[in-house]
Amino acid sequence: MDKKNEILLFEDNLEDASLIEEMLEEFADFPYEIINIETLNEGFESS
Repeated sequence: MDKKNEILLFEDNLEDASLIEEMLEEFADFPYEIINIETLNEGFESS
């Protein structure tokens, strides 16, 4: 089983976050999991 790479995405605009996720789906050739964070404080709490 392949280990998923965790991607912590700091983006407060949900449309931009969706575009980034779409690009990853199309071009990424590795397993990944995206964790979308809207604020720096949320990022500190999730780590």
